[in-house]
Amino acid sequence: MEELRCGDVAVIGAEDYGDWTRMLLPWDQCEPKLAGFCEQAGLPATASEFTVRLRERLTTIAETVDAGYPDNKDLTIDPVTGVPSLAVRRAGERTASAEKLEEALSERLPARSVLEHLARAAHWTDWWKRPGPRSGSEPKLKEPLPRYVTSAFVYGSGLGPAQAVRHMRGSVAAHELGAIAKRHFTIPVLNRYGADVVNAHAGLDLTAAWGDASVAAVDGTMMDTVIDNLLAETSIRYGGYGGIAHHLVSDTYVALFSRFIPCGVWEAVYLIDALLANESEVRPGTVHADTQGQSFPVFGLAHLLGIDLSDPQLREQITRATNKAEAYNGYTKWLHFGGDGYLRSRDPELQEKAVKFLDLMANSIIFSTTVDMTDTLRQMADQGREVNPDDIAALSPHRRDNVLRFGDYDTATLHILPGPYDSAVHLPAGGL
Repeated sequence: MEELRCGDVAVIGAEDYGDWTRMLLPWDQCEPKLAGFCEQAGLPATASEFTVRLRERLTTIAETVDAGYPDNKDLTIDPVTGVPSLAVRRAGERTASAEKLEEALSERLPARSVLEHLARAAHWTDWWKRPGPRSGSEPKLKEPLPRYVTSAFVYGSGLGPAQAVRHMRGSVAAHELGAIAKRHFTIPVLNRYGADVVNAHAGLDLTAAWGDASVAAVDGTMMDTVIDNLLAETSIRYGGYGGIAHHLVSDTYVALFSRFIPCGVWEAVYLIDALLANESEVRPGTVHADTQGQSFPVFGLAHLLGIDLSDPQLREQITRATNKAEAYNGYTKWLHFGGDGYLRSRDPELQEKAVKFLDLMANSIIFSTTVDMTDTLRQMADQGREVNPDDIAALSPHRRDNVLRFGDYDTATLHILPGPYDSAVHLPAGGL
């Protein structure tokens, strides 16, 4: 187990543990594609020109930093050790008008159960039409939408089938939910319908106040697991035993992609992977990360792929982006109330599915909440209240006051389909 985990041995032919060098194209197939790739990425096509341009770019940056050092209040160089350090850039504080708008919004937003939020998102995006048996045949469920929504809630919240059905008044059996999650939901399917929710969320006017979806941040958060499985291990950073739920979070507050990885792996190696595996229409061009996202190979590969990583001129943006990723991690922890961040399965596939179920639930609630926020802000504007776009930008859809987590979960309400939603805020001043 230890040798498989750290890569000392590999199972030939296995997708997850195969020899990655066998997946690379031979150079005689790569060379004819080089000129076209370099043109697309904006890079010189020869090694000498590439080296010269990169050296010139780095030299220019170094000279600019040196010239600006006396006036740079953020940069400090220790006179003894010569080690440079940057002061932390804090995000801007909320204005008084933004605080008042937040209070007014909280008073007016409708409170909905987790199930209702999930059902609304499923109905509006039609993601419930994607799952089905692994055999590829048509699903034999009489009512697929309620069953799929309930399954996503049960596994996303961490309650599990046995515990959840105790709160559902006998409307569904535990073995049925377990079978649906096992046979109808695969990781690729979870990725696709997660992308459906992200795309719908991106179509709301309100998201433009939070970001233009060109920026994302990667961050991981630990989830405790049972012992004796291939992915879990002791984390020195987090002081526990488990794995890392690694997220790529858009500046519009939703997760674009997630993966469950071991604690001992440097998170930077999954940064590019998350960008390539993201199936949504939201395609960030700039990615921010904390210390775990810093790696010379990743910086080098990102440069070759034309991806921008952490420009020092955008440090305040970096703070905002990484804060949103941290806030998303906290939000998913809050929503995983049934398991309290604890994964019970020893199966790596089921562990990753649990993380993706949780992301589907979180993104669905964020999308549904944003629709409610849009409706409420429109009503406030129609009633004569002045709504400042700058104050709207300070709001967050990671709200907890309008999400009902506990109590009986009435699946009968899942048959009540919501009406269409208006994606525009329609402010008197002409929009956002």
